[in-house]
Amino acid sequence: MEISIDSLKQNIVKMGMLAEKAIQLAFDKSAKSSQLYEIEDQINSFHRVNDDLCLKYMALKHPMGPDLRFAIACVKINGDLERIGDQAINIKRALTMVQEAKFPQIHTMKEEVGRMVKECLDSFIHRDTKMATSVIHNDRVVNDLQRSVIKMFLKKGQKEEIELEEGFQVTKIAKCLERIGDLATNISEDVIFIVSGSDIRHNPEIKKTSQIDEKLRLIQQLPSDQNQKIDMENITKFLKKTTEN
Repeated sequence: MEISIDSLKQNIVKMGMLAEKAIQLAFDKSAKSSQLYEIEDQINSFHRVNDDLCLKYMALKHPMGPDLRFAIACVKINGDLERIGDQAINIKRALTMVQEAKFPQIHTMKEEVGRMVKECLDSFIHRDTKMATSVIHNDRVVNDLQRSVIKMFLKKGQKEEIELEEGFQVTKIAKCLERIGDLATNISEDVIFIVSGSDIRHNPEIKKTSQIDEKLRLIQQLPSDQNQKIDMENITKFLKKTTEN
């Protein structure tokens, strides 16, 4: 396989499409578990290939600036997409013990999370920081929905309107969806890092729309030598945090 930015991007996009498919199959009652496991195997294969491709690209091509940021971010995005596949498997297993129609919040979460995954991948393809920012903000909606599922379970449990095991599985599905939302948020943060060199992780203030847009605007106005300095400082911070996680 050719070792290049284009080949790496193509692989990540293909892997992302498989992750989207995995989520769809997880909720498709007519889809057999074996179909989802086949998709999961393909995702895992891409995970190994992409890690190898990223390392070879950085070792052999010695990228700088935006290309280096892209390769570093792809290592993380690659891992996040693999974890989305894992969560889809967990959802499929839990749904065998749940009557989804009884829990409309799960359907709403599924739709919201599916949109987040699609938009984080689109933002990666087009390097669209506005779309990436939108995904980051939607994570709060998913978190609120998860909390509403837990409250609903407790309320129904007190009234004995739900079997305990089914209730536990519903909260598990909600947790898996919340986790997928987190992973889509991670990917969106990486897109912003690719475009601007700015690491906004673990910074709730900078994640506000106006502050993200303002920081991107200021970075774009910097002279190239200053931009490069900020770029390398943030790459160092990004690598350190990735190693710690």
